[in-house]
Amino acid sequence: MFGSINQIFADVITSKVQLNTAVTTIDFTAKTVKLYDQNDKVYVADKVIVTVPISELKANKINFIPALPTDKVQAFQNIGMDKGLKLFLQFDTKFFTHPLFNGQYVGYYIDLTKRNDASGKALLASLLMGKHAERYYQNPDKAVEYFLAELDRHYQGKASVHFTGLLTQDWGNEPYIHGAYSYTLPNGTGARQTARKPIASKVYFAGEAMNTRLNYGNVHGALESAMEVMRELQ
Repeated sequence: MFGSINQIFADVITSKVQLNTAVTTIDFTAKTVKLYDQNDKVYVADKVIVTVPISELKANKINFIPALPTDKVQAFQNIGMDKGLKLFLQFDTKFFTHPLFNGQYVGYYIDLTKRNDASGKALLASLLMGKHAERYYQNPDKAVEYFLAELDRHYQGKASVHFTGLLTQDWGNEPYIHGAYSYTLPNGTGARQTARKPIASKVYFAGEAMNTRLNYGNVHGALESAMEVMRELQ
């Protein structure tokens, strides 16, 4: 979905996006809202929409003045978000014809090779979470051996023969993200509804973790959450 979003919206918002500007404080005590970045520069707005990952809210990376209600802070804690990474295995030829699921070392292997790609090269991708991610963090080289051995069992040893390299996007250690996507903890019933509630009609919360229609953990869920907040602002 990122390609579609980039294509549809990039020209509209790129000029308005300010990179390398981490907001550290949101002060909504007055009629307007003041945001302070890491360089103590101040931005003033009538309302603000907070879309940082739930992991950053759980870690209190933003100082809210006045402090957020206790039930909202607890709701943040009742929404899970663990470390994880996107994995891309590269091969010099496409020897596979279908994805694999319920793997022993990763949850799945899906084919990302474009149908019109004439290079002969191929990609298998997966998202490592939980115990699979921890195993990778402990010893990445050994984890790759496990991946290839698992694929070899399904593809007559062809994975090891044609393997050319590995690419990863480590969301778990990415600054300002520190996780893959949210999930509901055992005591998290109703947490998202509380977490997303606006404060004083000035501070709003959106993002995949704030989706209350069971569409959390994905891009379209984040979009849906943003649309709901925009309707509330009208």
